[in-house]
Formats: sequence, structure tokens, C-alpha cells
Amino acid sequence: MRIGVLANESGVSRDTIRYYEKLGLLGKIEKSNTYKVYGERALRRLSLIKLAKNMGFTLHEIMQVMDAWETDGLNTASKKTLLTDKLSQLETKLRELKKKKKAL
Repeated sequence: MRIGVLANESGVSRDTIRYYEKLGLLGKIEKSNTYKVYGERALRRLSLIKLAKNMGFTLHEIMQVMDAWETDGLNTASKKTLLTDKLSQLETKLRELKKKKKAL
């Protein structure tokens, strides 16, 4: 599929797709003539990126584990640890924001 179709199906803008591609988050992209052709893998990765970002992960954190997560290179215990650590970070941030809100 071309980038416009991928953008429509994923709900991610073309510019964002290009940026993620530049970072290497979408994996290898095939070319047909002068057009890039994105497959189901790119669509799955965009879905995973959106989910991870909504859970509070940064792009840097996502980049560090994307391949391992997708290919089951992380075992269940490692995934659980990763998610538990992120939850702890978010809870700390929430406490800090509540303190700031109270101070205001």
C-alpha cells in the first residue's frame, strides 16, 4: 500500500509515517518503481507505536524494544517488567503533578 492508504488505515499522518520511517521504526520498506510500498508489517508497527505512546512510552523507548517486542524477542517476564517499570514512572509523574496542582 502507498503512504496515503497507510495513513488512512492507521490514523497516522503522512509526515509522521515518514518520520517514523526515518527513525527506523517501520522496518525495511519495499520500493516499486519510484513509490514506497508499505505492507501489513508497517501497519502493525504503527498500531503498536500508537498504543505504546498512549501508554506513556517515548519514541526512544519504543525504538529500543520494537523489534524484540514484535518478534517475541522479549519473553513474557521481560514484557511484564518493562510495563511495570513504565507504570511506576507514570505513578511518580502523577504524584508530582498533583503536588504542583496543589501548590497552584
